[in-house]
Amino acid sequence: MTPHEERPGSLVKWCGENGERGQRLLLEYRDDEKLPSEVMALSSYNALWRCAECEHEWKAGVCSRTRSDAAAECMRCRGCSARGISFRVWCDANGERGKSLLEEYVDTDRGPMDVTRASGYKALWKCATCEHEWRTKICNRTTANNPTGCPKCPGFVARSNKFQVWCDANGERGKKLLEEYVDTDRGPTDVTHGSKYKALWKCATCEHEWRAKMNNRMRANNPSGCPACSGYTATSTKNFQVWCEENGERGKKLLEEYVDTDRGPTDVTHGSSYKALWKCATCEHEWWATMNHHTRANNPAGCPSCSRYAARSTFRVWCDANGEIGKKFLEEYVNTDRGPMDVTRASAYKALWKCATCEHEWRAKVGSRTNSRRPCGCPKCANHLPLSKTNNFQAWCDANGERGKTLLEEYIDPDRGPTRVTNGSTYKALWKCATCEHEWRTTLNCRTLSGRPTGCPANCRKKRKRHSPATTC
Repeated sequence: MTPHEERPGSLVKWCGENGERGQRLLLEYRDDEKLPSEVMALSSYNALWRCAECEHEWKAGVCSRTRSDAAAECMRCRGCSARGISFRVWCDANGERGKSLLEEYVDTDRGPMDVTRASGYKALWKCATCEHEWRTKICNRTTANNPTGCPKCPGFVARSNKFQVWCDANGERGKKLLEEYVDTDRGPTDVTHGSKYKALWKCATCEHEWRAKMNNRMRANNPSGCPACSGYTATSTKNFQVWCEENGERGKKLLEEYVDTDRGPTDVTHGSSYKALWKCATCEHEWWATMNHHTRANNPAGCPSCSRYAARSTFRVWCDANGEIGKKFLEEYVNTDRGPMDVTRASAYKALWKCATCEHEWRAKVGSRTNSRRPCGCPKCANHLPLSKTNNFQAWCDANGERGKTLLEEYIDPDRGPTRVTNGSTYKALWKCATCEHEWRTTLNCRTLSGRPTGCPANCRKKRKRHSPATTC
């Protein structure tokens, strides 16, 4: 063995210490991405294994195979999978019923040993009576309550489930739905009333055609209807322009303010949730708002620039009302795209700021600066910026004596030098242990924190635990 293979905790070392069981695991290890010397025995790495007896291949975590209690074995030899008993084993244990299902199972993509008896996989079946082939879930055929059978053979699909039979049994409602059903791909006898099939319908009132699921139209509570009659779909007789013409001066004003170019006033309805572009007839301010907010009867939305709420909640008004801190924020606000009167004090807009102390410029949300609990400030003054001569990992190491000197020696990251990151960064850098020369990646803040900093995760772990409070990461 090489020194790398003899690393304590590796799978090779573990197999050598566990006799015949270890030799068998080493023989069954067939992973191409990592050698057994490169993974730890207690690792959760999902490796590839090949059974020494039946040559079945599967993936399993290394720790699941090396644990002392209930270690994972070959799923095919045990007749199990990760979720339960295989379909083949279940059939063998269920007499004539299992034998019949096994004969009808003709799926070529997955064999009866590759699926469980309660699987949701849609397998291919061939009826032993009429030789009809269809796909359905395995759990539907093996369930104890109402198992499914061949859909073509009589007696397996209840006649009452058919849409036409359901309509005949539901009086005027069923008669109306049957008249509106105009789907040519599947007739009313080819679908069930609880199906998720999107059929074609034609409204008996406005003759609008649309597609909707069968179960959405048949359900007892809130069944869906024609979207045009409900105001969800625009038609020649029901659209925003027609609504405006019917609502006098209010409608005329809204039609003038509607300046959306993507959809015209005849392409949307007044109750739509579509966000249209509007232009105020008073101040010519443009903004986006949903149709239903503008047309609703109670408290309809208007121009946010003209509204009293907008004036009260602007960033400029907030600054004037908050004394020294407001005055400071107003001085630091140097955004040119939107002025302090064009954004609200709780806006998510990322404005440009310039620190009054160090003159550093950065972008931050307006709401994050005016937050009453934890308002954010200049990231440079708060030691959040890595690229400075006084605030970087190398400067931190120089100021932390022997500990800093050791960390600086172990830092070997080729992508970012020690002056391009900070000691509190979450960047995963490359390190090389000064004791055992093991290389690994971990974040800088894990190594530089004052309480329980991390160290080398390799074979100097025990020595570190005896002489240092450092832990592995």
